[in-house]
Amino acid sequence: QYPHPENLGITLETDTNNVVRQVQPGSPAATAGLRPGDVLRRAETTPVITGADLQFALNDIPDPGKVKLTVARGGKELPAVTLD
Repeated sequence: QYPHPENLGITLETDTNNVVRQVQPGSPAATAGLRPGDVLRRAETTPVITGADLQFALNDIPDPGKVKLTVARGGKELPAVTLD
């Protein structure tokens, strides 16, 4: 229940819980092109403000499954990415 963001290969910042601090090489997040400093805006249709929001959205994704993330980089929203 409520899988951790680390399952996607990302670690979130402690203070700003929707900012990527680290991307694990070879992970689904790395394959999708996520980078440290990216801001997670949405996971599927769930707004991401905290890591708990991301966990809530991941809870409904089957394993194995796919999740669509909306991400901003440098203040600009990027096209949505899908992580396997």
